[in-house]
Amino acid sequence: MATTIDDYGDELTANRPPLYAPLKPNQQHGRERICFFTFTAGTEAAGLDVALAVIPKGARILEGTISVSATTGSATIALGLMAKDGSGYIDAANSVADGTALLLAAAAITTTAKVAFAATQALYYGYEAEKELYLTMTTAAAALASQTIKGHIRYVLD
Repeated sequence: MATTIDDYGDELTANRPPLYAPLKPNQQHGRERICFFTFTAGTEAAGLDVALAVIPKGARILEGTISVSATTGSATIALGLMAKDGSGYIDAANSVADGTALLLAAAAITTTAKVAFAATQALYYGYEAEKELYLTMTTAAAALASQTIKGHIRYVLD
């Protein structure tokens, strides 16, 4: 018995006649890229903003993870996006401001296990970068004391 298709996903619908809109490589059949980052903290105070990685224009964010080498029980970090051009906006229309917590709201890191970020649509899973962006980390609530922070962000590009 043959199975029939009852409906199509948004990208496939746009690619079907008579509409036919070519799919972007970051939507289907693009290459996945991984950017690994490391930050070695001394005794940085709360409120430190660190650029961890560059996300290229046109990249579609898939997910990321971050981990710390040791926990203090009180150090809190947030992960966000910032325009590399210094405009203060992450989109071409200048309607979405840089945000220190766009990918991960400020959270106490209480484990050395990996912590996910960009894990939901509200936290920019699937976001297409309209310009070159920095992946940022912002500290809050307490200083980072002699920790090594490692992680990666995955995105699809071409």
